[in-house]
Amino acid sequence: MRDDPVSAESQGVNVKRLRLVVFVLAAAGSGLAGIIYYMAQLRITPESGLIPIGPQSAFSIVMVGGIGRIEGPIIGALLYFFATRFLANTAPPISWCWDS
Repeated sequence: MRDDPVSAESQGVNVKRLRLVVFVLAAAGSGLAGIIYYMAQLRITPESGLIPIGPQSAFSIVMVGGIGRIEGPIIGALLYFFATRFLANTAPPISWCWDS
């Protein structure tokens, strides 16, 4: 359907209806991701929704998980989420970097 909608429609696929279904599922998935993001926050404020993850983080999520299948970015997002949560407090103290 994506590459040749005329061919898909000639084989009996209702392209408009299927595109609407895919659009609604994508909107529901992004809404679910927003819900999960806010549930992970300790407090919910209007400012917390305006802080973007950043393009470099989204790129690394896709590259770690893999491109080409839906499972790749999902696995990459889970790895990124747990890595940021568990490794956030494991940085060495600043005094470790400097010889006194």
